[in-house]
Amino acid sequence: MPSLAQRQNEIATEVAELRARLDALLERIGKPADRSISAFCRRQGISRAYYYIMPKKPRELREGKIVRITPEAERDWELEREAEGARAVSKTPPG
Repeated sequence: MPSLAQRQNEIATEVAELRARLDALLERIGKPADRSISAFCRRQGISRAYYYIMPKKPRELREGKIVRITPEAERDWELEREAEGARAVSKTPPG
């Protein structure tokens, strides 16, 4: 039976894959997914102000003044945050 952390990672991977499939479908019908910092913040439920001060940001693709966050970078960022959370939970003494 998988641990809670393993199951959370599996779910996060499934969600990221579904997001990527949705983005691909949107692009096929001519509506590309919004990959701006603002859209990233909306998807993650954080403010733009927090984005600029958070210690670990996703990889950014910069084209002049335009900044984009690819689906892969967002997925990797989510998985890293979840792995950190799982490590923190496993270090917490029972109590």
